[in-house]
Amino acid sequence: MLSYFPEMYQDELLYSVIARYHKFSGNQIKAKSIYDLFEHSTMNHSIILPQYLGKLTEQTEKFGVKFDDLLKNRILFPFLTVFENDYCVSEITEWAFRGKKYFSKKNFDLWQDTSIDPCLKICPICLKEEQENFGEGYWHRLHQIPGVLVCPKHKTLLYDSFVACSKIYTDEFICPEDTSIFPPANQTAFEGDELDRYVQLANGIQWVFDNFEAVQMIWKKFAENYNEAYLQFLYEKNLV
Repeated sequence: MLSYFPEMYQDELLYSVIARYHKFSGNQIKAKSIYDLFEHSTMNHSIILPQYLGKLTEQTEKFGVKFDDLLKNRILFPFLTVFENDYCVSEITEWAFRGKKYFSKKNFDLWQDTSIDPCLKICPICLKEEQENFGEGYWHRLHQIPGVLVCPKHKTLLYDSFVACSKIYTDEFICPEDTSIFPPANQTAFEGDELDRYVQLANGIQWVFDNFEAVQMIWKKFAENYNEAYLQFLYEKNLV
């Protein structure tokens, strides 16, 4: 039974919360911390879509942490499911809740696809501010979304880390202070209109997350013409 669970920061990724739990738990090995939380010693897809959140929330509800909050606000579930049908959403939810054993290859491919960034990203200015204000930094969920290349708050390029996103099984939960960060090798100059568009894109993705149910309803109603409508809006905003 947990006697402690970290208070989660704004937009903090669940992976980051688990890393901080281990840091302050007093456990010598990370597998012990993971078992404390999930009753398993390793985790599948712990960054993108972890399993056994049902087990976790059995222990964290007394701290005000519920399954729905973790599912929709702390992992990449909205990114994977916002334009999927009800069956697929239900299947992915079951995977996250109880680690459903027979999970379809199609759904595994959703986050093993090359669209998922290879490593965790971080805003160096956010990290510095958090260390000054909280005494520690943390990984942001929005920064990990494919296509988000800049921090919309500071309008600065996101840095890469050595923490791999695509690892299937892991017991490595790493805080930002415990890994190196560096500008991506293929960085280009982000300024003026180009920078503004990347900021708009990041803010737009956050809006989709914040309005997940409404966007899903629109998708279900207009799915057949959704691509054309989306492209039209992009043209109107000068983004394509």
